[in-house]
Amino acid sequence: MNRNSIFSTSLVLFCMCFLFGNCYFNPLVNGILNPVEEKDDPMGMMALGIAGAFSNVPSQYVVTGQILSNGMPDDGLTLNVISRSSEPKNLPQSAFTDLGGRFYLLTSLGMTDISVVQTEGGEEVYRFSLEIGIGSVHLTELTTGTNYTVTALELQIPGNTIEYFDLVSSYPSNNMTMPFPPESMTLIFSESLTSELLGMNEEGLLSWWNNNIIITPSIYVTTVMINSEEGQPPKDISGYWSTQSIQNSIDYTITLFPGIRSATGKVLKTKTIRFRVEPES
Repeated sequence: MNRNSIFSTSLVLFCMCFLFGNCYFNPLVNGILNPVEEKDDPMGMMALGIAGAFSNVPSQYVVTGQILSNGMPDDGLTLNVISRSSEPKNLPQSAFTDLGGRFYLLTSLGMTDISVVQTEGGEEVYRFSLEIGIGSVHLTELTTGTNYTVTALELQIPGNTIEYFDLVSSYPSNNMTMPFPPESMTLIFSESLTSELLGMNEEGLLSWWNNNIIITPSIYVTTVMINSEEGQPPKDISGYWSTQSIQNSIDYTITLFPGIRSATGKVLKTKTIRFRVEPES
């Protein structure tokens, strides 16, 4: 082997020993063997999280509520949108009340002014404004001195709405003052009640009533009857009690709970009915 070959071989061996024998101090090798870990930017992650959260916030909601006239649902009304603070395309300009006085209106975030008119005749009977926020709704009456009110307001996500059925009328009716104690209470609904009631005996009907209808102060209900035609699920149900259990000049509150369902599986929102007995002097 000549001198040049010996020199070249020695140089190569020296370089290899230097590189791999001093890896920790060699920036080239150290970078390969110990790559720098990229740290998450907390501010960047926060910004992405906020952006993602707002991207999932709906800009439109379905507003549902029940319109009452003198405390009873009104099924002959049309709701017309007068104005919106924001006006996305293809939003409906009107809605109608069903047998339970309930409406469903698709609207957007912001303010929505609504005129309520009688479907037959077109006479305006009420006007109100809805302020729609993210998951919240607030009503402001624009008409005063009227017998109309809006109750049970709720926001729902479009495409994922819940259909309710409602109480149409009752005896005693809400906020009723009577000169003598009633012998019973009758509830009439917008749809037929669950067909399970048809197969219940007297004890089963009484248990169903006590589980779903609470009266305070307590009135002892002795009998429950349903009114059904030709084996069809009933739309009304009555509870009978002793008039001696009702005292004068006391406010009685009857609460109906969501365990009351229609034959199609719709849920009744919690309702309250108040009445009192004031004998004529």
